[in-house]
Amino acid sequence: MPPPSAAPAPSLERFRRRAALASLGLYVLACATPAVATYDTVNREYNLLFGAELLLIGCLGVFAFNYGWFANLFLAGSGFALLMRKDRTALVLGVLAILVGLDTLYWYEKPMLATSRANQVETGELQLRYPSIGFFLWMASMFVLVIAVLVLRQRSRAPASGPAGFIAGPPGVAGRSDPRAAGEE
Repeated sequence: MPPPSAAPAPSLERFRRRAALASLGLYVLACATPAVATYDTVNREYNLLFGAELLLIGCLGVFAFNYGWFANLFLAGSGFALLMRKDRTALVLGVLAILVGLDTLYWYEKPMLATSRANQVETGELQLRYPSIGFFLWMASMFVLVIAVLVLRQRSRAPASGPAGFIAGPPGVAGRSDPRAAGEE
């Protein structure tokens, strides 16, 4: 096992950067596409809200007990932790991002209040009709980070292997045969 101060393998660092870029790419696509379809009961109209719109006004959802927007903060923290090689932190923040992001679907149960554009007095509801492609891209950006951390953890735990079927041991100790490589399961 390399000392803690040793630089990580270039392939793992490249994997980290690619995972973070893939997550960022999915996030940007989520902002550029319709995220949710809503129905305004006051104005009697259907609307598609884009991810960028929800990013700008989503924090106001807290007043309707919808906390999904805060998943963006956990997502950013998870991506930053992944790049800083803080895998455990990245995993915890990524899982929190997924769970808090799913709170967006609570909008089905608890519609937000809406007012008439004409007189600002008549009130009704802004109901979630269905999540759209932007919502799924947004959630995928979170899953990419969590899966990347799990892959990195698995790779770091994998034993160093020598020639086919031979597991390398500490220096000066003869290796042992790997039954998986020889098909002896």
